Amino acid sequence: MPISTRSIFSILLITIFSGLLSGCNGSDEQAQAPKAPVVRPVKVVLVEPVSSALERTYSAVIIPSQEADLSFRVSGRIIELPIRNGVRVKTGDVIAQLDLRDFKASVTQIESQLVQAREKMDELKAGARPEDIAALQADVAAAQAQVDSTIAQVARTEELFKKGITAKAKLDQDVTSQRVAEATLDAKQQALVKGQAGARKEDLAAQQAAIDGVQSQLDSAKDNLSDATLRAPFDGIIATRKVENFSNIQAKEAVAVLQNIKVLDAIFDVPAPDVARLAKIKDFNLTIVMESIPGKAFVAKRNEFSTQADTATQTYRGRVTIEDLGDEILLPGMTGSLTVKAVGEGKPTILLPVGAIASGADGEPFVWIVDTTDDKVSKRSISIWGASGPNVVIAGGIKKGDMVAVAGIAPLQDGMVVKPMTAIGELIR
Repeated sequence: MPISTRSIFSILLITIFSGLLSGCNGSDEQAQAPKAPVVRPVKVVLVEPVSSALERTYSAVIIPSQEADLSFRVSGRIIELPIRNGVRVKTGDVIAQLDLRDFKASVTQIESQLVQAREKMDELKAGARPEDIAALQADVAAAQAQVDSTIAQVARTEELFKKGITAKAKLDQDVTSQRVAEATLDAKQQALVKGQAGARKEDLAAQQAAIDGVQSQLDSAKDNLSDATLRAPFDGIIATRKVENFSNIQAKEAVAVLQNIKVLDAIFDVPAPDVARLAKIKDFNLTIVMESIPGKAFVAKRNEFSTQADTATQTYRGRVTIEDLGDEILLPGMTGSLTVKAVGEGKPTILLPVGAIASGADGEPFVWIVDTTDDKVSKRSISIWGASGPNVVIAGGIKKGDMVAVAGIAPLQDGMVVKPMTAIGELIR
């Protein structure tokens, strides 16, 4: 018998109402069911002290064992520039040369001045020549004759004046002429004595000073001539050429950068705590592994160490020399890692990864210790000695056998149960 529309509607209402009642009952049951605690997996390590024989790794940069900015000490025009970037040169090879004409002319001119100064000194030492002495003697004789003549003239004028024949003015004039003649004679006699005796000591000293001055100018001119040719101060390779041929250049302006890469050094920065400890070690091994050659370690030796800290990083700059490159090619600017390892064994030391260390609101460091009986975690304050590569050296707070969470520690809380793992997918138990 066909079912009416009204009946169908009633059946639907009953079905829907029953479903709602069932849903409500299910929700109540779910709400009443206890939630299972979430057990978080964390990576852990079992503390095992290792030898404390110092081993540190630092970032290192290769530099040439020798490097020099080559420049002229004089200004001029470059007329010879045989170098190119990457060219190897030997000690004394010509790097560049200036036009030498002006420098040579200066040397020649000053050499002439020096010759003249020395000739004058010789004349002073030798005194007047015989012909000069004869001329001086003739001058003295002439002056003496003039004096004799004036004396006779004064005598005649005095006689005439006494007789009233001549005026007083005439007598005075003749007396003055006599005095002038006597002064001239005295000057001629002194000139003769000087000519016969030679130059005075002060004259010789003054001339020697003049010679020394000219000699100094000549030495400087010769140095300038020599400096007009720029030569390699050591064996090396031209890293950079900074000028072109036929260009004018000023003194001290860089021409090229010369590097010795047959022997290479490496520089690295050491933090203050490591410096204090390194200073107490008598012997240690140094090795460098380059990023470009990861499978090879190069032996190095100590070169120098700065005692002045960098103001920005508060680290100290060290420098080592790579002893043997073998067939490998290293160039300045390449980077790698320098490992410093003390020779001999030290006291056991606990190392933890940096990721295991957390800090509280007070800034003090702590780690999460996992209880091996119930897998609950708890905070443990620690003290830190310093860094050792990717690890932290623990000075106190934990001991051998402690289980420490080293990864996944951000959400941990005191008393939380965790799932300790040594690696992804590997449970402790």
